[in-house]
Amino acid sequence: MTLIENMQSKHKNKKGFTLIEILIVISLVTIISFVTFNFFVDYRASQGVAQDVELIETVLYKARNDAISSNGSNDYGVHFASSSMTAFKGSVYTASNTTNQIFLFTSGNTLSGISLVSGGVDVVFNKLSGETTQSGTLTLTTSKGGVKTIIIYPTGLIQSI
Repeated sequence: MTLIENMQSKHKNKKGFTLIEILIVISLVTIISFVTFNFFVDYRASQGVAQDVELIETVLYKARNDAISSNGSNDYGVHFASSSMTAFKGSVYTASNTTNQIFLFTSGNTLSGISLVSGGVDVVFNKLSGETTQSGTLTLTTSKGGVKTIIIYPTGLIQSI
């Protein structure tokens, strides 16, 4: 057997991966991971917005229902801030009231627009009727630029779009 034939037979019997094959596999795994991660981040952000809209609607409906049922013979309301809201008892929001319930929005979500008829940041529902003179819109914005609008009607009904 010649030297060349001997070297060729040794290379034919070796099994394994070449450096180029390994680099291609690593590149593909990296690309797939990057795409999957971005999809997951976007999905999670959209879920956070949906949860915050549902939370805002739930807190507003609870305040309205408490006012309609005249629970404790009080009006009930919700005070809005950029990253939270506070449910309160009475016709005026007082930050130090121990009965207040504070709700935080998902990280990255903010109320970028609070446009109420009264020009304030509180929505108060009248006892027995559940109506409000602070109707208007709330605009919830995500860090990714998504926007959801919540409409509060004078009748106290709420709609998200």
